[in-house]
Amino acid sequence: MYSVDCSLWYVFKICYMVMTQVREHAILLNLGSLRAIAMQERVLIFDYNRKGGKAFIDTLLPRLNPRNMNGGPCMPFMIEAVEAALLSRVQRLEQRLMYIEPRVQALLEVLPNRLTADILEQLRISKQTLVELSSRAGAFRQMLLDLLEDPHEIRRICIMGRNCRLSKGNEDLECSVPLEKQIAEEEEEEIEMLLENYLQRCESCHGQSERLLDSAKEMEDSIAVNLRSG
Repeated sequence: MYSVDCSLWYVFKICYMVMTQVREHAILLNLGSLRAIAMQERVLIFDYNRKGGKAFIDTLLPRLNPRNMNGGPCMPFMIEAVEAALLSRVQRLEQRLMYIEPRVQALLEVLPNRLTADILEQLRISKQTLVELSSRAGAFRQMLLDLLEDPHEIRRICIMGRNCRLSKGNEDLECSVPLEKQIAEEEEEEIEMLLENYLQRCESCHGQSERLLDSAKEMEDSIAVNLRSG
């Protein structure tokens, strides 16, 4: 039986930084407003009332319902929790982009011909939103890149709960049961593909937010030049 423990605990002095850290028996998730500890059969969520915590719970719980498996293989709970965290995070970034993109495009169509205080304020707010979105997507992207560039961390996830260990130099898996080694190696490949998938989605979101931000800045500069020359 798996459990999702929601608590109003607070993480002490955690700065905004997207990161995943692997410990001996747990994975620490720090993804924006989601702070959680994923273990073999449970996940502890810090301050679950925040948007990130709620989005994570809404994503994870359906994945644990056997009726939603469609006959597919059951992934270890910890992997399900990690993927739910990544999925909920990238979806929130994509939703934010879908919200702001048409608004920015509409502003760029009416500017600089229609200079009103309201339009200029909308441009300022939109640019501020894009700066924040780009920063968050960039931090998430860097976290995924760091994980993909460090296969030792991925292997440490795969051997949790198994009679396995990493050999000297963290290059090979040594398991007391050959089948466990095979399963761990298969999971390693699945996790790498999972991370690459979310990296692609994150890079798309980050790239589009950067392009929109550049267009907004160019428009702002053009308006400033026109006002000075006028």
